[in-house]
Amino acid sequence: MNLNFIKNQTVFPIILVALVLYLTGCKQQVKPQQETGKDSTRTKAPQNDTLNAKLKIEIINKEFQSSTASDPKDYNVVTYKLTNNTAKNMKEIDADVVISDLSGNVIKKIKINELDVIAAGDSRDYKALYSCNAFSNKDMALKNMELKNIKFESTVLSITYQDGTKETFK
Repeated sequence: MNLNFIKNQTVFPIILVALVLYLTGCKQQVKPQQETGKDSTRTKAPQNDTLNAKLKIEIINKEFQSSTASDPKDYNVVTYKLTNNTAKNMKEIDADVVISDLSGNVIKKIKINELDVIAAGDSRDYKALYSCNAFSNKDMALKNMELKNIKFESTVLSITYQDGTKETFK
């Protein structure tokens, strides 16, 4: 009697059963995709239209600041225009901004915290310096991107007014 033949007949079904159990136990995980256009049926994070209407955020300038003798770092400098569209003076704002390229690839996620007063109906510029690492593809993409090719989305998280009232995104 050939023992190798018997061993192979016993081992093959065991391997086959183990393989079937493994494959049926693996579940593919699907992540929801973000909306890319008006006609898309994909999921999209809820927007905070009320607070976003009260504080308009725009990118008005982007430039590159090279290192100096006193500061050895390079910076991407982005200037935002913050417009108070309310009848009350704002004394503190908190917002998230996502800068992307025209294809929607995220370049930078930014937090804006402004503590200076923005008078009712007035605007002010907010200049932000972001360290630019020459070895970071995203930092270099922002450095080389023209202002007209920057796409950004802002979400105002909270506004504190000079009278002490506060509105928060829920």
